[in-house]
Amino acid sequence: MNLEIKEFDVKNIKSQLDQDTLNLDEDFADILIQTLWKQVEINDKFAAQIIKVLCNEAWHHNKIFLVECEEHENHLYFQERKYVLNSDKLHLCIIQLTHDSVINDHSERAKSYELISWVYWWSNIYKYV
Repeated sequence: MNLEIKEFDVKNIKSQLDQDTLNLDEDFADILIQTLWKQVEINDKFAAQIIKVLCNEAWHHNKIFLVECEEHENHLYFQERKYVLNSDKLHLCIIQLTHDSVINDHSERAKSYELISWVYWWSNIYKYV
């Protein structure tokens, strides 16, 4: 019986270590994306312009359908997905982190696209993936 308790404790410790490693990886990914996002945001003013238009309760913009746009915590969302600023580096980072994630398990292009498109949106997203 004492042996069973030790085995149970080892399993719990291993599970906790695995979970901590997963959380560390997720935290690193979040920090990386946020850092890139802030760098790109300096030069790409499109999302800020759309958020400003939305705040003014405008009904029309010549580049995007405003009825499909929302603003949450100063970020633009299009069709309930976070609009990704125009940056190949940022797009590639999101794709790589998604592809390398535990959930994806290095699946094919369609699975990577599906996982990314649940959360993010940018023009020609499927082509990038």
